[in-house]
Amino acid sequence: MAHFAELLNREADVQAWNSRAEQRANAIHRYLWKEDTGLFLDYDFRLERISSYNYLSAYYPLWAGVATTSQADALRKNLHRFEREGGLAMSCTDSGMQWDEPYGWAPANWIVVEGLSSYGFHDDAHRISKSFLATIDENFEKDATVREKYDVVEKDIRIRVMAGYKQNNIGFGWTNGVYLMMREMLAREVHSS
Repeated sequence: MAHFAELLNREADVQAWNSRAEQRANAIHRYLWKEDTGLFLDYDFRLERISSYNYLSAYYPLWAGVATTSQADALRKNLHRFEREGGLAMSCTDSGMQWDEPYGWAPANWIVVEGLSSYGFHDDAHRISKSFLATIDENFEKDATVREKYDVVEKDIRIRVMAGYKQNNIGFGWTNGVYLMMREMLAREVHSS
């Protein structure tokens, strides 16, 4: 919003939005960073405590550019918690729900890849991109579809969601967009080498 205000030459609004962003970043560090796990975690405001549930959203502060260098390094060292053969799983818990392991969603994989890349962890970003792209490519070869989500453990489109939304829609826009952005990122790296 500060950028838009700057484009409109609204200096007071630029300052207000930058102040809000700084306050938000401070709150993220205060409430969501858990030093002993090296992850950003959810915070329960009613119980006034941080969650112990490892979730891929731990990497969103990288994408948003609010993680410190040492936090980014800790997050990088914790990729193994989420990284599977076919990309990044949403969590480390196989609950049977669509937003947990073994499922990998394209937007979340992209946010982590982009965040890692912005902090200079290009090898990790490329490795994850290659894994996720391979999952999409291999399944496309089988049934000529691009799906909403993938089982990144089995590298498959079959889903076994126990409750709630049980579909895996075909032709999903965000998967198509992430696929193209990951391919473009990898192609830029090849051309710059």
